Amino acid sequence: DHPAVVSALDYVLTGSRGICSVGIWCDEDAQGIYAECLFRVFSTADVALEIDHFLKQTLFHTLVNMQGKDARDLIPALQSQALVDARKVGLVNRIQQMKTEVESMVSASGELIQEQFETTIQIAIDDASRHFVTELSRLKYLKTFNDHIRDDEIDELESLRDRTLAAIRDSQLRLDAIRIVVRSSAWL
Repeated sequence: DHPAVVSALDYVLTGSRGICSVGIWCDEDAQGIYAECLFRVFSTADVALEIDHFLKQTLFHTLVNMQGKDARDLIPALQSQALVDARKVGLVNRIQQMKTEVESMVSASGELIQEQFETTIQIAIDDASRHFVTELSRLKYLKTFNDHIRDDEIDELESLRDRTLAAIRDSQLRLDAIRIVVRSSAWL
């Protein structure tokens, strides 16, 4: 169990405020339980590296059912609904008893977006690499005409490139928000 998942689940299952919630999607034609998750690309890199220039703030929005199957096609319909607060009908206690199922849904959500996350990281690496190749080429070219450009300046730029690329590669997904959605009319 990843600490981020466990912490987020504790918020959902024991808290009533924050980035986690439980809501009821009133629907007489369908039923089910879904985990709606928002993941963010997260880096612990030194701010001085300015990797956000290459690694844009990216949110990944997922929706999975109890079986861990992709249900993102339901997101537009879900967003058009006014969900009922589960605390008003005493549903939170029942969700607390489903901790294992909720953990499985959150894990499935993370797996669902893994390929998108890897693509995002690769795009950032490619952007950063192009940037540093251009800057290093420019600096080396200028050095042929300007003896005031020192070798240690080029070395520092190469070091910055290496640290930036390493920081981008070390970026991770962070679960930013979770909402458990119960789709049913039986709770009202």
